[in-house]
Amino acid sequence: MGVLAPERPQRRRGVFVMPKTFGELLRELRNARGWSGEYLADEAGVTQGLISKYETLGRKPKPETIHKLAKALDVDPAPLLFAAGYASGEEDVTPPRIAPGVRVIIDLGDGPKEGTLSEKTLRAIAELLEDVKPVESDR
Repeated sequence: MGVLAPERPQRRRGVFVMPKTFGELLRELRNARGWSGEYLADEAGVTQGLISKYETLGRKPKPETIHKLAKALDVDPAPLLFAAGYASGEEDVTPPRIAPGVRVIIDLGDGPKEGTLSEKTLRAIAELLEDVKPVESDR
């Protein structure tokens, strides 16, 4: 994958957002509509084999293909572009925001726990972060 390919977080204490791969996100969007891979392929003007390669083999689609898929699915292409690893230099992409329902792994020292964040939890995190000062990075 490209520069922004999802990676497993290092094991340490804290909260980690687990990004979806392009194939996982595409399958989730397709299944949410009750569509087969063949139906999505027809709607987007691509082959069913290509949909299968994206979802199961991790093949990286071209940005133009992602836009076709997003239009067929009636979704914003930005999360799909980001999941495929396209950086802002190649395509104007805003990373997905942490939102209710995002899958996270939390490890506070007693072993990792996986779950999703509720809106109430996100508000509490936002309030806590209001007092956090940015740290300069070496990057």
